[in-house]
Amino acid sequence: MVLLFNKEEAKKRLHLPLRFLINKWRVPKPLIVDGDRDIEYLINAFIRYNRECALVRNSNGKIIGIVTLFDLLKMFVPKRRRHFILRTPRLVLEGKVLVKDIMSRGLVTIHLDDNLADLLNTMVRYEISHVTVVDEKDEPVAVLSKRIVLKELLGIEKLVEIH
Repeated sequence: MVLLFNKEEAKKRLHLPLRFLINKWRVPKPLIVDGDRDIEYLINAFIRYNRECALVRNSNGKIIGIVTLFDLLKMFVPKRRRHFILRTPRLVLEGKVLVKDIMSRGLVTIHLDDNLADLLNTMVRYEISHVTVVDEKDEPVAVLSKRIVLKELLGIEKLVEIH
């Protein structure tokens, strides 16, 4: 039997700097969209740039949140109202829905000089799948996802979905 996963190698990878991961996995600069754009614009941007998330900025240019594919999916799921069984849609899908209406507020960031262990701890602590990496000026340089973390820790080049 050939072992593909090596636990000791994974432990060593926890100390890799985020700069290295961003370069190794060719993580692009973050996609940034205006919060006042409609979700059709956002979906087209995701498709055009092959992205699964975008940072959201306000009219002053300040980053105010993040929106992911999961945030888009949540629009279609009814949410519970108090403790009643009655369910209502989260958003009325007719009419204009803005990016700021579905984004997650309160951006969680990590510094470019931190390592993979710091990133993993941040994801687990805040129960999030995407963390924004910032430079010394607190400017976003990348958004790292749980997919990148898993690829690196498991030592695989392509993470495939199992059906």
